[in-house]
Parts: sequence; C-alpha cells; structure tokens
Amino acid sequence: MKNSDPALPVIAIIGAGASGTLLAWRLWKVGVAARVVVIGDGLEPALGLAYGTRCSSHFLNVCASGMSAMAEDSEHFLHWAQCHYDPDVQAESFVPRMVYGQYLSSLWKDTEADYVHGHVLTCDKAASGWRLTLADGQILGASYVVLATGNFAPASLSDPRRQIPGYYPSAWQNDLYARIQPDDDVALIGTGLTAVDVLMRLREGGA
Repeated sequence: MKNSDPALPVIAIIGAGASGTLLAWRLWKVGVAARVVVIGDGLEPALGLAYGTRCSSHFLNVCASGMSAMAEDSEHFLHWAQCHYDPDVQAESFVPRMVYGQYLSSLWKDTEADYVHGHVLTCDKAASGWRLTLADGQILGASYVVLATGNFAPASLSDPRRQIPGYYPSAWQNDLYARIQPDDDVALIGTGLTAVDVLMRLREGGA
C-alpha cells in the first residue's frame, strides 16, 4: 500500500475508469488526508471502456479545451496533448480517445492511490464505515465509498448463457476485431456513436 497509515480514513472508489481516476487524482491534488483505494476489474486503472480503445480513428466528441481534468484550468489537457501527443493540437481540435486515455494514465501515476484488481460483490454498512466483499474473498474496510462504475454492459439480444458464433453483444471486446476477416460480412445493430466507432475500427483493420 502506498499510504498505509491506520489513522487515516479510507476512501474506496469502486470503478477504475475515467471517473474513478479523475476523482483519485483530484483528491491527491487538493491534499485530502486519506488513503484512497481504487477497485476495478481491468488489468490496469485509468482507461475504462471509452478511453481504452486501441483504435486511433476513435475521436473524442468534445474538443481539447473541454476535456481538462481541472475546472480551474481549462487548458490542462490541451497543454498535455501539445507536449505529449502533437504540438499542433489546438483548443478546438478533436483528438483520438486513446490519447485521452494516455492523459488519464499520466494523472493516475501522480496519485498516491492504491489499485485493487477485483470485482466488488457487496457493500455493507459496518460499525465504522463500510465493508466491501470482493469476488476473490478479499474484505476491505472503508470510511467512505464512491461509486464510479460508468455505463452498464449493453443488453444482449440472445440468452446470455448461450454462446452464438459470430454474435458479440459488446463493441468493446478488443479481441473480437482480430477474429473478423477483411471479406467477412458484418451487421451492426444500432446507428449511434458506438456503431460509428465499430465501423471506423473495422475500416482501420481493412474490412
């Protein structure tokens, strides 16, 4: 643990994507006297679904000047992008989402938070604070608990207990794109931003 002082209150953040990372960073930035523990089911914190994409054709739908981690410094992300991605990025530029993921990862490295890889099963009120039970049997005590779980998984059109070859209920399974060949027929159900993201990813892969 980075900060294991037993006298400090524990803030447990359930969810290790953008929201959980930004909160942990902000708590560190303002100097909150607490041990912060972020719990997530990803192999690494900070990225989440939206910013964990590996496709450079997936762009933010907000320009660079609107993506700062600091309300008091609207150019925080813009300056980071100019230093670490492209010096020609402007306030009105739309940059790839994977670049924003790198920004979040850099913020995470600044924090003094601990990352627990796991899935929270229950969150119960305890004599002093909260008691979290993880799927692997770990028990974590916390003074405060914050839910930062993001979006739920998309609804499946089939029985989730059945494996139907070629049917993928989530567009964010990175491994599925390696299974799709350039001459395969692909049907997309939906016409929103996610469908556009899938189309761009397929085109990037030669489909």
